[in-house]
Amino acid sequence: LGEAICSAVMEVQEDAILLALSGSQWVDTAKGLGMRVGREIFADRAVNDDGTLVSRRISGSVIHDTEEVVDRSLRMVTEGKVISVNGNLVEVEAESICLHGDTPGAVDMAKSLRSSFEREGIEIIPLANLV
Repeated sequence: LGEAICSAVMEVQEDAILLALSGSQWVDTAKGLGMRVGREIFADRAVNDDGTLVSRRISGSVIHDTEEVVDRSLRMVTEGKVISVNGNLVEVEAESICLHGDTPGAVDMAKSLRSSFEREGIEIIPLANLV
Protein backbone atom coordinates (compact mmCIF):
# COMPACT_ATOMS: atom_id res chain seq x y z
CA LEU A 1 0.00 0.00 0.00
CA GLY A 2 2.82 2.40 0.89
CA GLU A 3 4.52 1.81 -2.46
CA ALA A 4 1.25 2.46 -4.30
CA ILE A 5 0.67 5.71 -2.42
CA CYS A 6 4.22 6.99 -2.93
CA SER A 7 4.17 6.03 -6.61
CA ALA A 8 0.85 7.81 -7.14
CA VAL A 9 2.13 10.97 -5.45
CA MET A 10 5.31 10.93 -7.57
CA GLU A 11 3.22 10.60 -10.74
CA VAL A 12 1.39 13.80 -9.82
CA GLN A 13 4.39 15.69 -8.42
CA GLU A 14 7.76 14.15 -9.12
CA ASP A 15 9.65 16.32 -6.61
CA ALA A 16 7.15 15.88 -3.75
CA ILE A 17 8.58 15.39 -0.28
CA LEU A 18 7.10 12.74 1.98
CA LEU A 19 7.19 13.82 5.62
CA ALA A 20 7.31 10.64 7.72
CA LEU A 21 8.09 9.58 11.26
CA SER A 22 11.82 9.00 11.64
CA GLY A 23 12.55 5.28 11.64
CA SER A 24 9.19 4.33 10.16
CA GLN A 25 8.59 1.95 7.27
CA TRP A 26 7.33 4.94 5.24
CA VAL A 27 10.87 6.33 5.15
CA ASP A 28 12.35 3.13 3.73
CA THR A 29 9.50 2.61 1.26
CA ALA A 30 9.65 6.13 -0.15
CA LYS A 31 13.45 6.22 -0.35
CA GLY A 32 13.41 2.84 -2.08
CA LEU A 33 11.25 4.38 -4.80
CA GLY A 34 13.53 7.39 -5.14
CA MET A 35 11.13 9.79 -3.43
CA ARG A 36 12.41 12.73 -1.42
CA VAL A 37 11.83 12.08 2.28
CA GLY A 38 11.86 14.32 5.31
CA ARG A 39 12.21 12.35 8.52
CA GLU A 40 10.15 13.89 11.31
CA ILE A 41 10.53 13.82 15.07
CA PHE A 42 8.04 15.12 17.58
CA ALA A 43 8.97 17.76 20.12
CA ASP A 44 5.90 17.19 22.29
CA ARG A 45 5.37 13.43 22.10
CA ALA A 46 6.81 10.65 24.23
CA VAL A 47 8.50 7.72 22.49
CA ASN A 48 8.84 4.02 23.22
CA ASP A 49 12.19 2.24 23.33
CA ASP A 50 11.84 1.34 19.64
CA GLY A 51 11.32 4.98 18.63
CA THR A 52 7.60 4.66 17.98
CA LEU A 53 5.25 7.22 19.48
CA VAL A 54 3.53 6.37 22.75
CA SER A 55 -0.20 5.98 22.13
CA ARG A 56 -2.21 9.10 22.90
CA ARG A 57 -4.46 6.83 24.97
CA ILE A 58 -1.65 6.58 27.53
CA SER A 59 -1.20 9.32 30.10
CA GLY A 60 1.98 11.31 29.50
CA SER A 61 2.11 10.58 25.76
CA VAL A 62 1.82 14.30 25.03
CA ILE A 63 4.40 16.51 26.73
CA HIS A 64 3.01 19.81 28.00
CA ASP A 65 6.06 21.20 29.81
CA THR A 66 7.82 23.79 27.63
CA GLU A 67 11.23 23.28 29.25
CA GLU A 68 11.04 19.53 28.66
CA VAL A 69 9.96 20.05 25.05
CA VAL A 70 12.90 22.41 24.46
CA ASP A 71 15.44 20.14 26.19
CA ARG A 72 14.25 17.05 24.29
CA SER A 73 14.30 18.90 20.99
CA LEU A 74 17.80 20.27 21.52
CA ARG A 75 19.09 16.78 22.34
CA MET A 76 17.36 15.27 19.30
CA VAL A 77 18.86 17.91 17.01
CA THR A 78 22.37 18.11 18.48
CA GLU A 79 22.92 14.50 19.61
CA GLY A 80 20.43 12.53 17.51
CA LYS A 81 18.97 10.99 20.67
CA VAL A 82 15.81 11.16 22.75
CA ILE A 83 14.94 9.66 26.12
CA SER A 84 12.17 7.05 25.92
CA VAL A 85 9.33 6.66 28.43
CA ASN A 86 11.45 3.95 30.06
CA GLY A 87 14.44 6.26 30.44
CA ASN A 88 16.51 4.73 27.64
CA LEU A 89 18.35 6.71 24.97
CA VAL A 90 16.87 6.13 21.53
CA GLU A 91 18.67 7.22 18.36
CA VAL A 92 16.74 9.44 15.96
CA GLU A 93 17.54 11.06 12.63
CA ALA A 94 15.42 13.87 11.32
CA GLU A 95 15.14 16.90 9.11
CA SER A 96 11.88 18.15 10.66
CA ILE A 97 10.46 18.67 14.13
CA CYS A 98 6.72 18.60 14.68
CA LEU A 99 5.07 20.53 17.48
CA HIS A 100 1.35 19.85 17.60
CA GLY A 101 -0.78 22.97 17.38
CA ASP A 102 -3.48 21.40 19.56
CA THR A 103 -1.10 21.04 22.49
CA PRO A 104 -1.98 23.65 25.13
CA GLY A 105 0.67 26.38 25.06
CA ALA A 106 1.94 25.32 21.62
CA VAL A 107 2.56 28.89 20.46
CA ASP A 108 4.73 29.68 23.48
CA MET A 109 6.50 26.33 23.07
CA ALA A 110 7.26 27.15 19.44
CA LYS A 111 8.64 30.56 20.40
CA SER A 112 10.82 28.96 23.09
CA LEU A 113 12.06 26.32 20.64
CA ARG A 114 12.99 28.94 18.07
CA SER A 115 14.79 31.07 20.67
CA SER A 116 16.68 28.06 22.00
CA PHE A 117 17.71 26.94 18.53
CA GLU A 118 18.91 30.43 17.64
CA ARG A 119 20.82 30.69 20.92
CA GLU A 120 22.53 27.34 20.15
CA GLY A 121 23.34 28.36 16.56
CA ILE A 122 20.89 25.88 15.05
CA GLU A 123 19.65 27.21 11.73
CA ILE A 124 16.01 26.74 10.77
CA ILE A 125 15.71 26.27 7.02
CA PRO A 126 13.06 25.02 4.57
CA LEU A 127 12.74 21.24 4.34
CA ALA A 128 13.18 21.40 0.57
CA ASN A 129 16.72 22.71 1.16
CA LEU A 130 17.62 19.62 3.20
CA VAL A 131 16.28 16.70 1.20
